[in-house]
Amino acid sequence: MVKAAYLVHLQSGVKLFYVLIFGWVGVVALFISNLYLSMLGILKGQFLLIFICIYYCHVIFGCNEMHQTFSKY
Repeated sequence: MVKAAYLVHLQSGVKLFYVLIFGWVGVVALFISNLYLSMLGILKGQFLLIFICIYYCHVIFGCNEMHQTFSKY
């Protein structure tokens, strides 16, 4: 019983780790692409606003995932 709960916890922890890693890779990629577009003058002042929205969405998603993972126990 305890072993099964531990394995589920371990699997969800690994999933959370991947979500956070790939999420941050995505955020960095979006940051770089937005920076590049703003340097070309396509986005101009919207760059920071878009990045902040993406960043907060990722934080909320990550916190929600963490809450779902640990609320099982």
